[in-house]
Amino acid sequence: MVKQDVNSYYAKVARALDEAWEEEIAEWPHEVLNLPPLLAKKREQYQLIHDLWDYAATWSYCFVVQLKAHHGEGKTYVDGGAIVMPDKHADHLQHSNARGVLISAGPQALDQLNSVGIDIGHTVLTSRMSAYYTHAGSLHTEPKGYITVLAGEIRGSLESAMYQRLGLHKFEIEEFQREGYTVQERVLREYDPDGSLQRTWTPMAADKGTY
Repeated sequence: MVKQDVNSYYAKVARALDEAWEEEIAEWPHEVLNLPPLLAKKREQYQLIHDLWDYAATWSYCFVVQLKAHHGEGKTYVDGGAIVMPDKHADHLQHSNARGVLISAGPQALDQLNSVGIDIGHTVLTSRMSAYYTHAGSLHTEPKGYITVLAGEIRGSLESAMYQRLGLHKFEIEEFQREGYTVQERVLREYDPDGSLQRTWTPMAADKGTY
């Protein structure tokens, strides 16, 4: 009987969250926030509230929304009210999880990240060496926030790995003339699905913040 009551409670909370999300999207559609397509998709998938974009990252800083580290992908319960894990344990896993969505990056950070194939909206892994958590708001009773990390503390990207497997991102050696010397550096070349070269990123471009 107690188990039924608990599951019933979580089912009600799940419905309340869904209703709160419908209100959020109605008042703050993706177009109003001017989100790139991939980030808009992640916002829908993980129910990211508009308050997360009240601030924009500057310099070489990045904002990352941590994801919950279990198969429910951010849910303490599933449809019908079955408990996946207690709220307290789920919250601990979320705030200690290195996996998250990159929602904002400063100009220098973007140049550094783009040069290795990472962009806004990617699901990334962070080192969390100097992470500060910022509470942005709540969806119903579920708190939402992000951590602040440096570009160099982002150590991997789900999308970048996929692009490399598909041959859309390739790291290749190229020769450059610098101060009278010929040097070799590894560059990132981005290709369209038809095989045509879209653009090339060099380490020097990332350092200077230019292509």
